[in-house]
Formats: sequence, structure tokens, C-alpha cells
Amino acid sequence: FTAFQTYNTLNVETFESAGDVTINTGNKFTIQAANSLQSGRYPVGGENFLDALAGDGGLFLSLEKPIAAFGFYGVDVGDFKGKVIIRTSLNGGQQKDYNLLLPDVQNPKELDGSVLYFGVIDTDLFDRVDFITTDTTGGNSVGGDFFGFDKFTIGSIDQIVAC
Repeated sequence: FTAFQTYNTLNVETFESAGDVTINTGNKFTIQAANSLQSGRYPVGGENFLDALAGDGGLFLSLEKPIAAFGFYGVDVGDFKGKVIIRTSLNGGQQKDYNLLLPDVQNPKELDGSVLYFGVIDTDLFDRVDFITTDTTGGNSVGGDFFGFDKFTIGSIDQIVAC
């Protein structure tokens, strides 16, 4: 995320296993530098991170080729005390939802700056990843949670080794 600033759509990189990967959002997102921290969000490694509103399907990755594995670091996730769901799908068809289990805290701000890593490996390939969040605190007029994304991980079915 080093060379980018503010966009609605961003072609991240061509990955050998996934082809072109595009980040899409109905809301603008920004690439933030470590020296411009935003409300508990910061890079996990390096100098920049993706700062985005993960609302009701508003933020998603489109992959040119289907993949079998996806992961990311999320920073400042869950401080709006909502639900966070990662949804995978193939060609707009079968969907799988992965509900992130976040700590149930009295004060959601206790999660400010927290870091999680989410990863999924699935032999049912997928070419889209949606980030869906809800805001249950009433403190966010746009609905959803803002968090920082860093170090996306992508893997093809050929890279998966059964144990």
C-alpha cells in the first residue's frame, strides 16, 4: 500500500495465484502512513496500511482467478461493538460466511488498537471476499466499522497441502 492515497477502487497487485486483485468499496478508503494514525488504526508491518469502512458488503476484494486461501491483519476491529463477517463466494454463487468472534466487552473502546489475524483455507474455491460489519453502538452514522487492513495473504489450491 506504499504508493497509494485515496480511492474508491484500487488494483492492488498481480498475484501469481490470483491474477489481478481489486479492492472495491462504496465508500472511499485511504492508504495511511504510520505517522498519520487514525483512531487506533496503524500498520502491522511496513509504513502504510489500508484504512477503510467495512460496511454492509461495501468493501470487497475481486480476484481474477479463484483462490483457496485468504488472510489479513485487521487493526482496531470491533470497537463499534458490531458483528464482523468475512464472506467468500465464487462467481456470485455459493457463499460462505465466517463470523469473527470478538471479545464481548462492556466498553467497545477497550478494543481500540487491537490486532487480529483472520485466515481461511477452503477447497471450495472463491473469487470474491466481502467484509461485512454492523454497528450496534449507534455511534457511527454510516453503519459498520472502520478498521485498518494490512498484509493480505492469498493462496491457490496448488499451494494447499492436506495434512
